[in-house]
Amino acid sequence: MSKLTNLKKGVVGVCAATMLTGLCAAPAFAVNNTAATGTSSVDVTATINISATVPTTLPISITNDTITGPGDFSIGNTTKGFDVALTDVKVTNKTDNNFTLASSDTTLAPNALCVTISQKNDVTKKTVLTESSATGLNWTIGKSTDGTTATPLALTMDIKSGTLDKTFLSSYFTKASAFDVAWTIGLA
Repeated sequence: MSKLTNLKKGVVGVCAATMLTGLCAAPAFAVNNTAATGTSSVDVTATINISATVPTTLPISITNDTITGPGDFSIGNTTKGFDVALTDVKVTNKTDNNFTLASSDTTLAPNALCVTISQKNDVTKKTVLTESSATGLNWTIGKSTDGTTATPLALTMDIKSGTLDKTFLSSYFTKASAFDVAWTIGLA
């Protein structure tokens, strides 16, 4: 045999072996036509920093037997892009004071105060402040456009009193803190 014949047999053998391997390997590389499906859960966490300004003091004056509240004041919303709401107001009476907070101004006992807060532009929206929470107000305060400039909610505080006696008046001959007001503000 010549070298060329051996070379031909070798090439034919290699080709045959390659073809045989390809045919035998076909099932190992078969394509699965069944589609696979799956789902992904997308979780969202929102963080909104509510920012508002409330009055630090609300001055009340007493002249003889007439008590005058602070009148007009406002709460400002500096939350950028979101309206907020005044949702609750609560008064905490100082324990050393000689007055009570009344829930109505119709018949006030001696040394009783009826403190009312109302929206300046809508007097139908008002609440009497007592030592229990005035929940469910939901008085909307518009959003701040830049997060710095406050959008105000204009309010008015009115105070009516029963007869003020010497014991009550003597507590306030000098400036004294009568009660604290707690404001609760949330998203509108």
